[in-house]
Amino acid sequence: MNNSRLFRLSRIVIALTAASGMMVNTANAKEEAKAATQYTQQVNQNYAKSLPFSDRQDFDDAQRGFIAPLLDEGILRDANGKPYYRGEDYKFDINAPAPETVNPSLWRQSQLNGISGLFKVTDRMY
Repeated sequence: MNNSRLFRLSRIVIALTAASGMMVNTANAKEEAKAATQYTQQVNQNYAKSLPFSDRQDFDDAQRGFIAPLLDEGILRDANGKPYYRGEDYKFDINAPAPETVNPSLWRQSQLNGISGLFKVTDRMY
């Protein structure tokens, strides 16, 4: 296969992949959020009781060495200045309880993952 044919084939594969991703996102955007079933609520409540969620050490550890927030509020932009990633879209209130539809442990992990910025890990390592 010559390079120009391989290049055209690569472009087609990329276009089809991007188009299929857009179709999935469009389909998901039309669905309304559903309430948790009684079973899900009960499982999540029992799970929450089984773990030490009052222990906030993980949050203290995640914020240790914090120096400054991300530039431009964590917004990444393309060459034309259009935002393609907003860190704020993935932040969770670290004091908010998990919704009934979400496993409490996963909610807590998402809260921890939302802590971002510039951190000093050790001397000369940021």
